[in-house]
Amino acid sequence: MKTKNLVLIAAIVILVASLGCLNKTEKISLETNAQISENITDSVQQGNKLPRSIGQYYQKDPVYLFKMWELGGAMMGIVTDFQQKDMDNIKKSFGAFSKSYIDSSSMVPEWTEYYDLAALNKLEMALESGIPGDIFSSLDEVGKTCINCHKDTKAMVWAKYHWKDFKTINMSTINPEEPELPWAIAKMKYMAPSFDGTIVNIQERQQKNATDSWNQFNAMFFNMEKACAGCHKESPRSYVSQDVKSLISTAGKQINEGDMDLAEKTMKQIGDSCYKCHIIHEPAQRIRESLDEQ
Repeated sequence: MKTKNLVLIAAIVILVASLGCLNKTEKISLETNAQISENITDSVQQGNKLPRSIGQYYQKDPVYLFKMWELGGAMMGIVTDFQQKDMDNIKKSFGAFSKSYIDSSSMVPEWTEYYDLAALNKLEMALESGIPGDIFSSLDEVGKTCINCHKDTKAMVWAKYHWKDFKTINMSTINPEEPELPWAIAKMKYMAPSFDGTIVNIQERQQKNATDSWNQFNAMFFNMEKACAGCHKESPRSYVSQDVKSLISTAGKQINEGDMDLAEKTMKQIGDSCYKCHIIHEPAQRIRESLDEQ
């Protein structure tokens, strides 16, 4: 039971700390994104909205995020001191946590209900008593207040303030009459048809048409790679990385050699990478758009 409580508390801080990686989406696991999607769905079903008051903390620096890091770090200070039986410093850690908890409780008035000052006082009394069972149960009670707020609000905050809006990103095209288009339009007009067109032509055994579609897809893929750099400043960029480029090159060679069965399999391997990129990015973009409409 003690271990379970500590794991629960540690999970809170890990989730808070993970916010700092959101602009490096290649580091976000599909499992994490699935949890984001689930939280978004829950929030939408409950009719939750982001309060306007939080916007003031994201005008330049993510001030609210910094406050959550401070809050989570202070809580871990309590846990660490307790594990190490450092009862002299545990009260100092609690003091830092208590101040941060109270300060943050008033930052977003609409979220004040998530904070439980009675639970905070209970934790203070438990620390004064030094009784391990009371300390664990009190930490668990305070920790649940954090989890409840995270479940209802964090996914929306991520989508709104930590993910870049795809509507602000442009992509080059293969059409000189419209050399650059917004990301979604460029993909819909030129990239998706060329990818699917390559597979359709392969299945129809139309070698020349398959080659033409592949050429367009290959060009658009490299245009997309450049557009990805609008957010992904570091390499490797997972879904436009060298292994995917090699697959595209292989598919082109297989089409030229007339090996349509192998070419179809290779194109579908490329499609797997495309799909993984979609399920990383699309849920956050959709919820961001819905929040912008509120």
